Amino acid sequence: MAIIESLNEPLESIFRDIGEKYAELIMDRYFYNYIESKSPQKFLSQIGNLYPYLWNFGQYSYKKLNNNSAKIEFEYDEDIHKAYCWFMQSFLNKGIAMCGGQSIDLKEIQCEADDGEACIYDITWNEG
Repeated sequence: MAIIESLNEPLESIFRDIGEKYAELIMDRYFYNYIESKSPQKFLSQIGNLYPYLWNFGQYSYKKLNNNSAKIEFEYDEDIHKAYCWFMQSFLNKGIAMCGGQSIDLKEIQCEADDGEACIYDITWNEG
């Protein structure tokens, strides 16, 4: 917290930036095929296979709604902080963008950090 306070930036922008940088760091390692094929849906689906290895807590579920939209849900067995939600939202946005999605709209439907039962997002995008 001392480092964050010394940066004199809002906590939300710091964690959103970390999520974006994390996507830039791991996308070409774990999701390269979906970047090349411009496939946001396959990226979101593949997270389900890798989630236990990359994050190792909670559960991830994905549902394709149509070609350019999906519902994402995270359920955690422990308390989750809003900063982690900002990180994950930013990671998802950047990952979709790297896979060709444009004009991404991530809507938070429910947040476990705000007393919800899970973190649920509806995400839509345009094809790039």
